[in-house]
Amino acid sequence: MTGQTPDEPSRAGLAPTGARVARLSGVAAVTVAFVGILTAVASAPWFSWASNALSDLGVAGGLTAALFNYSLTAAGVVALPFTWWLAATARSRFDYAAAVGFAVTAVCMAGVGLFPSDTALHAPAAIGTYLGLTYTLALDASAAVVVGEARRALAGLWGALGHVTAWLVWAAAGPAVGVDGLALPEVAGALLLSAWVVGTARTRPVDG
Repeated sequence: MTGQTPDEPSRAGLAPTGARVARLSGVAAVTVAFVGILTAVASAPWFSWASNALSDLGVAGGLTAALFNYSLTAAGVVALPFTWWLAATARSRFDYAAAVGFAVTAVCMAGVGLFPSDTALHAPAAIGTYLGLTYTLALDASAAVVVGEARRALAGLWGALGHVTAWLVWAAAGPAVGVDGLALPEVAGALLLSAWVVGTARTRPVDG
């Protein structure tokens, strides 16, 4: 059985209301992040998807920087209960590992907002966000293999490969076609993360 059940998630014996809130916190987190990023972009007429990094928004000052930095920080914090839900509904060690990977991703995403690109800790936070995403997808695919869920395994595998490929294509061909900013591969990663969070929240079995 998949989806939400009246005693969700009975596998860990958790309170139903708290479990539902934790499950939905992942969806809330990616929503907060995307709304903040797109609103920051809308407030910055100088921003170019081809020439800028998303993190440029965080050092623009004024409303633009506030929207970008606070939304990513908030999203990272809001996502943390989702990691608890992932661990509580885990069916294998790979599921637990994916929960840890997502926790790293969430903390690093908050770090991107806390440490703008003109600070020393920004680069580790940004790299950690995208590496965390890649490993989370790969670990979730591994967990799906263990329990025999082929579609989920393929989605995670190709999601991880697609993320790496987006960065490789950008590095190899981006500057040659006038795309020397990081924003496009960054938003590709953000979309993959959002798709995985929403898909996992909707389809993970929660009854034991």
